[in-house]
Formats: sequence, C-alpha cells, structure tokens
Amino acid sequence: MNITLKVLLDSTYLLLTFGIEVEGLLDEHLARLREIAVKGRVRFYCSTVTWIEVIGKVCGENQRLKIDLGETINTAIKSLLTSGKYKLTDYS
Repeated sequence: MNITLKVLLDSTYLLLTFGIEVEGLLDEHLARLREIAVKGRVRFYCSTVTWIEVIGKVCGENQRLKIDLGETINTAIKSLLTSGKYKLTDYS
C-alpha cells in the first residue's frame, strides 16, 4: 500500500526558491526531498499565510544584497506556482 504523505512547508523551504540561503539546510537535504516527491511518497503544500513571512524576509534581503526585488519575486513566485512541486493551500 502506497501512502502519499502531505507536508506543509514553512517559509524556511520557500526562501530557497527566492535565492535566500537558510542556515543548516543543505543541498543534499533538498535533493532528498525532491527525490521522495518524484517517487510520489510526499506531496508538498505551502500556505498562503506563509507569504507574509517570506515577502518580509525577501524585502530585508533585497536591501542587504541590493538585488532587484521585483524581478526576484516574480521569478520565484512563477517558479513556485508553475513547477508542480508545491500545491498552494489556504485556511480561509
């Protein structure tokens, strides 16, 4: 019997999509997560509520790194929503 585990990701994992490094999270960890998702063992969800924290952090990093905030956000959101790796969920 195959069971697909539903996992709600917090901002830690979403920040990587925006190019923001997260201490303690290694590429090998992400590779393992991708592997189990491809095998259908897990389905990743991200909450619309998490966007508040993500956008705040991205804005802070924008000031520190002097990056193009608009382009970074557009690219990352497009990646999140069209990659098929995450499903957006809402609590309302």
